[in-house]
Amino acid sequence: MLAKAESTEFAEERDSLTERAEQLMQRYAIDEAMLTAETGADPTTITTRNIQLIAPYAKERGFLLGTVAKHHDVRLVLDYSAGWARGHAFAILVGFPADLELVDMLYTSLTIQAVSALVRIEVPPLPSGRKQDKATYRSSWLLGFRTAVGHRLAAARSTATEETPAGPVSTALVLADRAALVDRRMAELYPDTHAVKARSRGTGRTAGYQSGLTADLGQPRIQHDSRALTG
Repeated sequence: MLAKAESTEFAEERDSLTERAEQLMQRYAIDEAMLTAETGADPTTITTRNIQLIAPYAKERGFLLGTVAKHHDVRLVLDYSAGWARGHAFAILVGFPADLELVDMLYTSLTIQAVSALVRIEVPPLPSGRKQDKATYRSSWLLGFRTAVGHRLAAARSTATEETPAGPVSTALVLADRAALVDRRMAELYPDTHAVKARSRGTGRTAGYQSGLTADLGQPRIQHDSRALTG
């Protein structure tokens, strides 16, 4: 379905196919949760995974990963003690193995797509006519992209939850219980975390948001080195 979405020349058909693919991916995650719930989710299987946040724009990559994780019942800790700009920042994911795999795959795909789009974009001038800093514009673009992805993932999760056949226990309750187990493990491993806010002065949020609305949320099929984005 995603391959067909990528090949079609018709925007409406592409968007429709991509939206359905997102719902199917969410349905897979929900089916996994429901299957596990039948025998009781084992909190001892909750594990961690480290993902390096490559510079430049390591912080923005971290926010994108956090958004993907949030909508798949995975929690995230950012470790940037060595500094964002040096390329030594890491994200630590906490969750059930199947969810970690899905988040990792989806984040990788979205990062590739975002970088591929950004390297083709010319930075527009500021409303005043002055030249806009490229790094500032790209930072805001990535934050807009991340916001759109979050909206789409939330909608896909809602639709998939509604379409899941009713069982002895409601889907919403199963997902809530599963998330609570992850939250408990997160608190045990990292009791002293604090929130980091996404900020940018650039004017690229709207353009980034529009690109995020049509990003492919399926398995990555583009061969591209995400570290090629500089400046």
